[in-house]
Amino acid sequence: MKGRVVAAGILPALIFSLTVSGSLRNLFSAPVPSKDASSAQKAAASAPRPSSSASFDKAAELTEREMALRAKEERLLALKKEVDEKITKYEQLISEMEAKEKEKEGDKKEAETREEEAKKEAEKREEERKEEAKKEAERKEEASGNIDLLVKLFEVMPAEDAATRIEELDEEIAAVILSKMRGRKAGNVLAAMSPKKSAVIVHRIAGIEKNFPAQ
Repeated sequence: MKGRVVAAGILPALIFSLTVSGSLRNLFSAPVPSKDASSAQKAAASAPRPSSSASFDKAAELTEREMALRAKEERLLALKKEVDEKITKYEQLISEMEAKEKEKEGDKKEAETREEEAKKEAEKREEERKEEAKKEAERKEEASGNIDLLVKLFEVMPAEDAATRIEELDEEIAAVILSKMRGRKAGNVLAAMSPKKSAVIVHRIAGIEKNFPAQ
């Protein structure tokens, strides 16, 4: 009985002794932090840590920038579309103006061609007219030579014979022949003609003298 009491008194003291010795061993066996590690820990502890409010503000700023860039891009796209439409419109106007200019140039060339053709036609007609006038002059000259010969023939004939033959001629030719004959001879020939024929020829002779008065 006495032995149990002694053991019970000793056991708490032993447990206390073991506990203290273990704590001391842990204390002396734990690594001692170096000076550098201590400084790093202090710096990390003193460094400002981002708060949740700052992160939210940063995200909002990035979102705002993205939206601004997107709006700017949309404005640039709209401006490019407007510029492209204006360029297309101007190109169309230029094409229309060039087409009208070509049409005017074509009309001008066509008018010049018509004018040139008309000029050539007028020159051709003028040449034909001159040629015809030349031939007419030659015919008149030839006829005049023949008439001069007839005048000489009729002047040597008796008035009655000359009157008979001249009455059978064309009235205009008869008038020309009588107008070229000497006055006395022509008067005798007219007197030998019928009054009606004589009157017509005299009228023709008057027209000849009116158009070609004596010099």
